[in-house]
Amino acid sequence: MPKFKRKQRGMSFVGWVLSLCLFTIFALAAVRLIPVYLEYLTIRSAVDAAAHNEPTISRHQIFRAVVRQFVVNQIDAIHSRNVEITRVHHHLVLTVDYSEKTPFIGNVGFIVHFHHSVNVPVPPPGSE
Repeated sequence: MPKFKRKQRGMSFVGWVLSLCLFTIFALAAVRLIPVYLEYLTIRSAVDAAAHNEPTISRHQIFRAVVRQFVVNQIDAIHSRNVEITRVHHHLVLTVDYSEKTPFIGNVGFIVHFHHSVNVPVPPPGSE
């Protein structure tokens, strides 16, 4: 055995460069996706607020409350056509379903799909 054999003590220069490239790609993806998710959280809180803050009787009242929350929170990534209100048994379900596109590198990008549903309490007829 050679007298001067040493143990490996860390990464080589090529290993450092590859690790740095990988870290940079993930950091750029995070920089591009974090605003999209923060906007989704704002949309979700606006929908929840519209569903639970006011006593509602009709779909039209719920829809107006959602649009009002979108205006107050300055939400422009989603349109009223992405809001659906359906009746399920004795309550209404408010659903927001949309996709967001964001660029990544060159002509490569991300498409993120968001879906949120909330049950809207409806007072029984004659309770008011």
